[in-house]
Amino acid sequence: MLKAKCLLKKPKRSKGIWSTDLELGDQTYVVRGLLARAALYREKSEFKKTEVDINEAFNIADQCSMRLHKAECHLEFARLNKIQNRDRKRSISELYKATNMVVDMKYHRRDREIVELEKKLFPKGSWYMPHDEIARL
Repeated sequence: MLKAKCLLKKPKRSKGIWSTDLELGDQTYVVRGLLARAALYREKSEFKKTEVDINEAFNIADQCSMRLHKAECHLEFARLNKIQNRDRKRSISELYKATNMVVDMKYHRRDREIVELEKKLFPKGSWYMPHDEIARL
């Protein structure tokens, strides 16, 4: 597992401009890559590998305060649990966390994905769990 630290080095002067570099490089690309690979594994039904990649991406996003990527990790966890029919409560909980983060950050790029996942988790005519009950999970 990667150990990501997002501590900034001391500013250095480069051609008259002050700049800072991340200690281990830009972790954003690592998280994106892990989530993309997790989606590929999910489509190939390699669920154990999917879960490993999502967990690793989530850990990096959490350590580096990447809220957008954390929301994407929650969505990917919800998709994984839905496909596996493993834990409906966890799928709903992950979807709820992602939805709250998307709304809080005004990250509406993922709205369509959230709606599609809600339709899969709550088919027409099925029982729907109110948000206050989801929060208690």
